[in-house]
Amino acid sequence: MDFYHNVDDMGNLRKYEFSESEERTMKQKMSREELIDLTEALMTFYDKTTKRMLTDKEQDALAVKFDESINHPGGTDLIFYPELVGLPDNPSVYEIVDLAMKGIPKNDDK
Repeated sequence: MDFYHNVDDMGNLRKYEFSESEERTMKQKMSREELIDLTEALMTFYDKTTKRMLTDKEQDALAVKFDESINHPGGTDLIFYPELVGLPDNPSVYEIVDLAMKGIPKNDDK
């Protein structure tokens, strides 16, 4: 079993333990809308739910959550270094989320 950190509604960092089966399906549990909200929070360092800036711990926890919720191996580079993963310099949140959900296409020419 692994532990994951998450931020609750009060902004507290929480530690959660998941079984292997939950861990395997975790990437499929976040909706596009939730991923958009998460990406916006990471891009702006602002939590629109609590209407305040994120702390460093909250940012770190959200970055981990983003990495664990997407299909793309680039992780948070999609947000902070988009040009390294094939996105334009200033991508929209929708471009980031679309690529994050899609992942990297497999090369079938091998």
